[in-house]
Amino acid sequence: AVLCSAGAAWGGISLLASCPWLLLLTAGVAIAALHFALRVAQAGVLDVVPEACGLRQALRAPSHEVLRTVVDHFALEGCKWARLVMLACVDLDDKQRAQIFEELDADFREC
Repeated sequence: AVLCSAGAAWGGISLLASCPWLLLLTAGVAIAALHFALRVAQAGVLDVVPEACGLRQALRAPSHEVLRTVVDHFALEGCKWARLVMLACVDLDDKQRAQIFEELDADFREC
């Protein structure tokens, strides 16, 4: 354990000697993380989330509703992309290709 600690210390010192800006970057990240942790400890997690995006209101819902909403969203988007991949990669005849293309949303087709 002592050799591991000594090796880690030597590696850290040699890294800081070759890249002195890394010390400032590490200190900045540590200060930002400490500020975030103190704000969460004082006001709670929901105070850290911005109100403008509507996420705070969504997180006040019960956890099963939040999970259902997230799963529904990703399942719908995943199906759209799976259809697009099928159109691009799978060897389909023209009838199958037209059927899959028509099942896509109009907004998604335009992208």
